[in-house]
Amino acid sequence: MEQNLGQLRIRWNLLRITSAGEAVATLLVILLAIPTRWWMVTSPIFILGVVAITLTLVQYKIAWAWLTMLVQAALFTVGLSSTISGINGEAYVPLLLLAFLMGIASDHILNMALNYSGQFSQLGNRAVAEFNVPALKTSLGDLYRRIAWDGVVFGSAFLLSITVAPLGAVGATVAVLSDPSVYVILLSISLAALVMLKEEEQPSK
Repeated sequence: MEQNLGQLRIRWNLLRITSAGEAVATLLVILLAIPTRWWMVTSPIFILGVVAITLTLVQYKIAWAWLTMLVQAALFTVGLSSTISGINGEAYVPLLLLAFLMGIASDHILNMALNYSGQFSQLGNRAVAEFNVPALKTSLGDLYRRIAWDGVVFGSAFLLSITVAPLGAVGATVAVLSDPSVYVILLSISLAALVMLKEEEQPSK
């Protein structure tokens, strides 16, 4: 039983670390789409985001998850504005698409981890945790499968978007596709499939 409990702790902590890593990577990707001369202003926002991500997965507070999302949205708005205004070239559009997708994915994963955190917050209580090991293993396995499936959906949406992007060079009839905001709209529509198809984000009973 002790071995099973140890494996459970490792898998849960791995999920927390992965969730935090994906959220921090999102912030870094967004920074890459922001002119370096603006980093003096955006770097403190990035640091605030890292702190919020850490607190989300340590304290399991929804307020920190919301702050993480707001920081990502603020940085993404700066990056998108710099591209639309012409400060950055259109070469940054795929990067913005990736950042937009990663932002939605990280918010999704963080919220799923928060939904399941109530079950795993008692891992420090050995007696309670050992009694619930079978149920916790089933629940964690379900969470891993759902995240893997959602990852496939997110990845497919990104690949679809960057496949459509080159059509902007075909001619005037599709020149509107060179507008970065169109890609964001396209990606938002493709992600609607995730909202319709995924299960309710509640832990298994």
